[in-house]
Amino acid sequence: MKIKNIHIKLMIIVLLPLFLGGCLNELFEKRDRTLRVPAQLAFSHTDLIVDEGAGDVTIDVQLIARQMDTDLSASFVVDGASTASAGTHYTISTPSPVTIAANSSTAPLTVNVPDGPLTAGNNVQLILVLQDNSQAGVEASETQGTFTLTIRGS
Repeated sequence: MKIKNIHIKLMIIVLLPLFLGGCLNELFEKRDRTLRVPAQLAFSHTDLIVDEGAGDVTIDVQLIARQMDTDLSASFVVDGASTASAGTHYTISTPSPVTIAANSSTAPLTVNVPDGPLTAGNNVQLILVLQDNSQAGVEASETQGTFTLTIRGS
């Protein structure tokens, strides 16, 4: 009986570290946590509401990917569904394309919202849409590639 108990104890002493060692290796294994999605262009947020006369409004265009070692152009257009009129309700101060500088992730796009003809309770919308950059192989995000600026009359 004593010899059998000794054999069991020896097996436990020999096998337990092997079992725990394998589990601990998996538990503490270093994993590659690199973002593995295609590079995308996106707005940092997709909508904003401002009052007429707000002045300069900055909207960030961002690269969702590893930073690039060269400048990246991010073109945008005003969507035809916009109800705001250029020169009356807004002026885009930053021309298209904006440039995301090398080793950076964002670029500012500035829209100026002057005092205008809107009356209280009336709103207009400026809708901006990012375009794919086919030269760099970077697509506009389907979910964050459109930005809506709602301008409220005061």
